Amino acid sequence: MASPSNRYPLERLFGSVLSPFERFLRRTTAGSTVSGWGIPMATDIAFALGILVLLAWRISLFSFANASIDFSTARISELMVHPVTIGVFFGLVGGKFLGIGYMSWLAVVLGLARLPDGVGWRHVFGVAWLGGIGFTMSLFISQLAFGASPELMEDAKFGILAASAVSGVVGLIWLYISASRDGSSSAKP
Repeated sequence: MASPSNRYPLERLFGSVLSPFERFLRRTTAGSTVSGWGIPMATDIAFALGILVLLAWRISLFSFANASIDFSTARISELMVHPVTIGVFFGLVGGKFLGIGYMSWLAVVLGLARLPDGVGWRHVFGVAWLGGIGFTMSLFISQLAFGASPELMEDAKFGILAASAVSGVVGLIWLYISASRDGSSSAKP
């Protein structure tokens, strides 16, 4: 049997999948919008790591160009209230944070896992915020889910961009504050 420290990623995985799935389904209606359920479950670890690197003052803006949303013709007011946009947004931002954070906490409380040495809850929750960054895989899944409906794909892309921006900024600020409390940019308790 795996030791508690080796099993910890498994609990985070379940939380990062189930919570975004549930949050998306709660905000979408029956019909063609429900087929986007996989979008908020995707996390782009490369961009999440990029936010961590940003703490050392480096970042790439490749992802924004990759989304290919024409903001000059976008129906912003409709996008902001569409069930797909809202479902993707809350699935990525709230679902990933709560899923990763809660499942991590639950695994530790139940004795199934333990935090690694030098890692505190402020670090776990900071990284849980970064779990909401979902560019590459979320964009790919949105094409699979809504390829036949350009408007729904645009709604999903807008939700992905908004959620990734919010998750990245909140995660960055959270980790920056955590590092300043540590007295350095390293992850000391």
